[in-house]
Amino acid sequence: MNLDHVSIGAQVTGVILAGGQARRMGGIDKGLVQLAGSPMCRIVIDLLSPQVSEVLINANRNLESYGRFGVPVIEDDIKGFLGPLAGLVSAMKVAKTPWVITVPCDGPFLNRDYVDRMMAQADSSIDIVVAKDAERLQPTFMLAKTELYSDLLSFLNAGERKIDKWFVNHQYATADFSDSPDCFLNINTSEDCERAESLMAEKCKEGLPIIGFAAYSGTGKTTLVSRVIPILRERGLRIGVIKHAHHSFVIDRPGKDSYELRSAGAQQVLIASKQRIAWVMEKEDHSEPVLREMLAQFSHQNLDLVIVEGFKHEPFTKIEVYRSSLKHALLATNDAHVIAVATDRPELIDLDVVALNLSDYEAISQFIIDRMHSGSLTTLPVT
Repeated sequence: MNLDHVSIGAQVTGVILAGGQARRMGGIDKGLVQLAGSPMCRIVIDLLSPQVSEVLINANRNLESYGRFGVPVIEDDIKGFLGPLAGLVSAMKVAKTPWVITVPCDGPFLNRDYVDRMMAQADSSIDIVVAKDAERLQPTFMLAKTELYSDLLSFLNAGERKIDKWFVNHQYATADFSDSPDCFLNINTSEDCERAESLMAEKCKEGLPIIGFAAYSGTGKTTLVSRVIPILRERGLRIGVIKHAHHSFVIDRPGKDSYELRSAGAQQVLIASKQRIAWVMEKEDHSEPVLREMLAQFSHQNLDLVIVEGFKHEPFTKIEVYRSSLKHALLATNDAHVIAVATDRPELIDLDVVALNLSDYEAISQFIIDRMHSGSLTTLPVT
């Protein structure tokens, strides 16, 4: 886990602005509009929550629907749909952090380092940071000191509404996002929705980055993966895992409904609740599973990385897990897709791959993140 990243996020409360009337979209509540199968507000929550201490939703309509997202919902204290500043001041009133940061509910392409980049421009002399693209400021993407609550409340009570008129009265800085134009895609019309769907589809077609953990049985792959996942989650990544199991593994047991239904002859059983979904399929041909086919089962628009445990003979980027005491041959010797070896004796690895300390979960996680950012992990398109 990057401690600097975590300490920055701990100083910030995120507020998703969903309190408007969306007149240009005929009054449709934009935060609840579906994009790639998920409400836009849900997508923004998933992007923002790993970056901040807490996420709040500012909404003035459909409060029950927003409440189902599992984060606090706050209404404007000043009634009358007065715009983004009314949502910001309401968030400042309840925030427990020194900073509050805003994101519109129709911001489904938010950068995963949004908060870090905004906070990088903040210091003791700066009250407000405003995002900026290549052409202009984007004031609904704003970082502000919570202590400005009384000042902003007075501004609104005086009948003022414009964001730029407020922040220019304070010491403010800008954060450059000219390299991320999609971050500020504004969805106000049906044409904008179509463009967003197209952009999301293009991103999905690029494929999910894949990193495998390969080793002989008993080496400790699952232990390592279970230690790495929480660190990657802290860094804001949404993780899927595919694990190759041996023979006829069982995930249910006699007496459970799923077991009884499967035993009765159902070839596929799907159990669903508001907390999780489980799917069991009987493979009658007993053929080995194919990684690409397994990947296709994921809701890939909701993932950033897939970790694969096993499938060591398939061609994709892998980290080998190696314990010197077991005296197995190194898989990396004959597999060009092994890009690193995580081992208890890194000094013994005499190959043209990176040697990682098996106990240094932070370093292993950072290695994966670095390879993601460099584009050097295998990506498999989902069909």
